[in-house]
Amino acid sequence: YLLIPIVFGIGSALTPLVAASDGAGDARRVQSLTRIGAGLAALVCGLAGGAVALFPQAWTTLFTDDPAVIALG
Repeated sequence: YLLIPIVFGIGSALTPLVAASDGAGDARRVQSLTRIGAGLAALVCGLAGGAVALFPQAWTTLFTDDPAVIALG
């Protein structure tokens, strides 16, 4: 749920660009913009997920001080 606003922000920024390019009949630019947007969203989500996966204790300690939860993380 934390990544949805990030992807929504990327998509909402791309919407007018894609619409203008489509209105101008530039299909190649529409494809390029959508691929760049999807790649950017995947990269940002992948970096966030990778950081959580590689350093779970750094994130776990933000939410709890319980040693059992931190050990499980």
